[in-house]
Amino acid sequence: MDYLYRYRNDSVLSHKEILYNEVYFAANDELNDPFDTRLFINIDMGVEFYHGRIVEALFRVKGQHKSTTIDSIAELLQRRVKSYKNLMSLLDGPLYEHFDNEEDGKRACQFLKEDLASRIPIKIHTCSFSANADSILMWSHYTKNHHGFVLVFCPRNGKLYRDSGDPESISSSFDQGFQFRKVVYSTEGVSVDGGLFYSRPKDGLDRNSDFENFKREIQRSYITKATEWSYESEYRLIFEDQYFDKDPPFQVDRTVRFDPTQLVGIILGERISETSKKELVHLVKKARTSVKERKGLKQLPPFQFQQASMSTDGFRLENKTFEIID
Repeated sequence: MDYLYRYRNDSVLSHKEILYNEVYFAANDELNDPFDTRLFINIDMGVEFYHGRIVEALFRVKGQHKSTTIDSIAELLQRRVKSYKNLMSLLDGPLYEHFDNEEDGKRACQFLKEDLASRIPIKIHTCSFSANADSILMWSHYTKNHHGFVLVFCPRNGKLYRDSGDPESISSSFDQGFQFRKVVYSTEGVSVDGGLFYSRPKDGLDRNSDFENFKREIQRSYITKATEWSYESEYRLIFEDQYFDKDPPFQVDRTVRFDPTQLVGIILGERISETSKKELVHLVKKARTSVKERKGLKQLPPFQFQQASMSTDGFRLENKTFEIID
């Protein structure tokens, strides 16, 4: 991949990305597609598994696990639970009524619910790019009907690197750069065996092969999307926060400053105004001057401005260079 492209609306926030060489990592609940990054969790465990979980829950909430109903509750769960959603629904429902003491049952169910939720990598953050700069659909969807622009990035070693002047934030562990990961399009989501959530202690990693395979499947879900999105030819940058850390980052921490030498051009939309066109040229010149002064550089890689226009002989866009900034 020589270049990757980021479709942007012509807005103050998009101008800020250029001026301060920033990219924003969106949470999975901020994405257009509610299925995006979703992990399908199957839970089809034996009686022994549920027996062990109930014993642990009772011990945690009351200091001992004696109960005459543990076996029957475990058998009920084994019969009725087939998915993560199904299990959570039972724990939220009247399962507590099956315990010897309903109050202990409520507390045990709450513990089981919180314990399972804490083991699941729910929150990740992504930043999207495309290998295609000429998609009429994406120009329409993401640049406000061709009134915006596309940022042109040049990956190095398959990565987008952080600016050396980026202040400390949650992204500090990515000093070696964010890997561009190619999205795979499929008719099926990524499913995992929910029992493997218990193949390691929560406070440390168990490096057994089952858990390593499990982790790979989780990470595969981050780059698997429905085939309907294949026209986007997406590459994305990713970081996780909830799988290995307790608290999700604030939005301000999800804005990362990238190496400004990797932004090498802008393609202006077919309908962009002359005012916006002049403003963007001015903005890029101002940003590059600031980078040179801040880093003590005499020169930056050439920056190319292109104008997209409708072809006269078909449904396609044609890009023409109108200015190069050295």
